Amino acid sequence: MERSLTLLLIAALSASLAAAEEAAITRGTTIYATYCAPCHGVQGAGLLGPNLTDAEILHGGSHEEIVTVITQGVMSKAMPSWASVLTETQIEDTAHFVQSIMGQNLAGPARGEKTTVTPFPSGSPTLPYVLRTFMPTLDVGPEVFSHHGEGHSTFKYSPTKGSFDQAKVQDPISGVPGAIAVSFGPKLSYCFDTTECRLLYTWTGPFVDMTSYWGEGEGGARQKFDYIARVIGDVTFHTSGAHPIRGKPQFKGYRKINGIPEMQYRIGAVDLTLRIEPSSSDDSVLLHYTAQGTGGGLTFNFDSAEAAQIKSDVGILRGSNLTLTAAEASAFTLRLIPHASSR
Repeated sequence: MERSLTLLLIAALSASLAAAEEAAITRGTTIYATYCAPCHGVQGAGLLGPNLTDAEILHGGSHEEIVTVITQGVMSKAMPSWASVLTETQIEDTAHFVQSIMGQNLAGPARGEKTTVTPFPSGSPTLPYVLRTFMPTLDVGPEVFSHHGEGHSTFKYSPTKGSFDQAKVQDPISGVPGAIAVSFGPKLSYCFDTTECRLLYTWTGPFVDMTSYWGEGEGGARQKFDYIARVIGDVTFHTSGAHPIRGKPQFKGYRKINGIPEMQYRIGAVDLTLRIEPSSSDDSVLLHYTAQGTGGGLTFNFDSAEAAQIKSDVGILRGSNLTLTAAEASAFTLRLIPHASSR
């Protein structure tokens, strides 16, 4: 009798744990779709980030190891920390979802019988192309990069082994690491710096040439250590001066709203979102902001060259300073008037 009762209790406990895990996976599915799918693909088969469903496990497959990766990130592979964006429970739920898709071995977008490298990617107004990569600084001055560290030589990292080769040294790469480049087609492309949390420059025409990194034709001709994308359009804006909002920037990630990336970050005590898109009525660029935690309001202290290209739908713009009340700062749009070419 006691044995039967014990077995019933064990069965009930197992069912309860299974139901709890299933609920966590369901919650994690929604979180993954919002924050993780832009890099790892809708089904987890990889996109900008690696395939989460195949047999190659880079940083451990246990629940605890996955939680650690999500929480701390892997900066050497451009995987951000999500600790400031997601709660501990949300991270736990996301880890349960990731574990649930491991082993499915789904074919990623780069798989197939024949791999063709496309050096000139491009997007469209309805489906912008998002590329997280190293970008050139172009004409952006060093004063803009006040929160970037100075690069030093390091041991070569092997993504297949997940370790550094102590016998090989790699020099630092000259460019903007962790940049996000977005193409809406010939009318607008832009580069956003996730360290400074700032729009660096915009351009028109073609997007970027990735031949030096991806290779040419059918691939196999990649040049080692040359990761910098080449901007191949006409630059119509580049930022200058110190950041217009004073404080230390902290990038939290981005999500897509109707296909358009919305950057999420914090500067000082202010939480901001920024969604950039081309205007449907003219050649201007629309910067849609939201800001929370502004207290008595928000002030943009633009560089004079930057201010000459900017208009705001609310607030008071005097010279290079834009002043917004807390209510105005909660949702506002800056209109960037492009030059014919600043390059």
